[in-house]
Amino acid sequence: MNTFNNFSPLAFREKSMKATYKKWYAYGKEFALPFSTTELPPFQFTVANLPSFDPTTVEVSLVDEATGTRVATGIKIKVDSMDGYGSVLYVSPGSNVYAKSIEPGVYRAEFTIPGGETYVSTPICVTEGIETNTNFVKLEYWNDEKLAYPNGFVTTGTDNDFKFQMYIPTTFFKPKYEFEEEITKRAGYKFLELQTCNKVFGFNFLAPEYICDALRLVRLSDYIRFTHDGEYYNALNFEYNPDWQDNGYLAAIECQFETDTIIQKLPSFNRRDRESFYNALLADIETPILFSPDTVGLYYREFKQGEPTIKGKLIRELSPIDLIDENTTIAVDMGAGEARKINLYRMLEGYISKNHEDVTEFLLSLRGGVNIGTPNTSGEYPASVDRDGNAKLGNVDGGKSRFDSVETGFLTVNNTSATIDGMGNANVNDLTARGDSMLRSDVYTGSKNGSHTGKI
Repeated sequence: MNTFNNFSPLAFREKSMKATYKKWYAYGKEFALPFSTTELPPFQFTVANLPSFDPTTVEVSLVDEATGTRVATGIKIKVDSMDGYGSVLYVSPGSNVYAKSIEPGVYRAEFTIPGGETYVSTPICVTEGIETNTNFVKLEYWNDEKLAYPNGFVTTGTDNDFKFQMYIPTTFFKPKYEFEEEITKRAGYKFLELQTCNKVFGFNFLAPEYICDALRLVRLSDYIRFTHDGEYYNALNFEYNPDWQDNGYLAAIECQFETDTIIQKLPSFNRRDRESFYNALLADIETPILFSPDTVGLYYREFKQGEPTIKGKLIRELSPIDLIDENTTIAVDMGAGEARKINLYRMLEGYISKNHEDVTEFLLSLRGGVNIGTPNTSGEYPASVDRDGNAKLGNVDGGKSRFDSVETGFLTVNNTSATIDGMGNANVNDLTARGDSMLRSDVYTGSKNGSHTGKI
């Protein structure tokens, strides 16, 4: 195990390893993690080469720091493994309840793996009534999926029930308010596209290095929840900044987070217009589009329908595309159940290839050109016009047509009344010249294939 890369507020080490208070900058001092008289703080850590054993035979004990007395807890260790990343020893909420309440005091958790190591925790300050004490903020955070890192991983529990928990000796600051605007400037004017106002909560407290390590995972978690004075705060994000105190082993950690108190104004969107698009094609604007049984397309960053809070991804945050291909789809709300998708390419392809007449009252612009008919085996269409206006046509039949130039292999007028072949040979009836005519060769009269009646 790695003691300088801790992820759990209740940190563990092998008994033979150096304790945190023995580091030179700790000056022999220790920090005790406050927690309940009825529950052990949930914890987990990775072991590289864990021997095979029965977890139900391993019980966590508490050792009183003052007297050295060992107290049985009735709490059993759990194990989760991941190929290539070792094994995790952990205790999750629900399985962390003591067999009987523990007397207030400072303790260390300790357990031994059969045929393996003995593991010892950092101190725990068992505090009576901490659950309702307004001088503490309870922090919980967890993920939907395992989080792997080199030589280890963070488990969600074999029953997907793991949550980190800790009580922080602090209270919330008075909130601050931050505004964000997206503005487009055109012709000297500012056009407001989006306004957002955030209410930011904050607090600070003193903690040692291993708590600073553990807080890194808060920001990487899918769910973050604070509880204080009976109120819940589901955080959308979390930031912290440790400021190490002079000649001390503690850091003054300043934290802040935002909840679903975000207010935004979209001038281009009218909420009363039920036919408008908003993030996706919605049957009901008041109900998030359901992408799967547990994932919704969000109007905002969080959708609450009781507990737990459903997380998703804002569609307006997705990257735009410049090209529609065979794999381009859009989400559509069916009004009930899961959303469905439409292949946008197939839909447009079907519209363009309709076999009946479509009439539009507006100018139709085709910037990429147009192909007409069914292509042959070589992929060539009977007629086409490219984006520069160059046309390739089969037959042209029109009352009045004007061309700057015509290039063709064979020109026929009125079926066979007059023809000009590819070599420039012309066959016409009457030829009238209203201006000067220059003939570089002789002109014969009479039949072409018979006897000439004259020569000029």
